[in-house]
Parts: sequence; C-alpha cells; structure tokens
Amino acid sequence: EAAFLLGSAHAKAAEKALPTAAPDHWAKARQYLQQGLTDGAPEADLARLKYRLAKTYLQLNVEADKAIEYLEETVPASDARAEGYNL
Repeated sequence: EAAFLLGSAHAKAAEKALPTAAPDHWAKARQYLQQGLTDGAPEADLARLKYRLAKTYLQLNVEADKAIEYLEETVPASDARAEGYNL
C-alpha cells in the first residue's frame, strides 16, 4: 500500500508541477504504481491504482496498449469518468 500512496502522491505532484518538473514526478509515479501492482494492491485500491498508472503511461507516452486496457477496465466505474474518457 505504501507504493500505491507514493505513486499517487507523485502523480498529484506532477499534475501541479511546472512543465519542466512534471516528467520526473510522472516517472516516479509510474515506478511506485507499477511496484504497487506487482506487490498486490488491496482490492479496494486496485481500480484507482490502475487508473493512475494508465495516466502515467499516457503522460510519459509509453505502454499505450496497457493504458488503454486499464482505462477500459476502470473508467466506467470511476468517480472521474469525464476525465477518464477525455484521456
């Protein structure tokens, strides 16, 4: 759960960061969120983790197939549907 929280914090920081600092935060968010997924996130956090991980993939322009898979899986039940469909 610590990796999920750290990854989420870096994703939030990336959203608020200056354009020059954002890529570093997105990269760290990706690292921690992938670790959280590998470590086995609690079921209650899994959808949010995958959604945030998809956002990191899109922001970093990597793993587009995984980003699409995670968004298709998580957006319909998300509280952030409008944002998710906009991604």
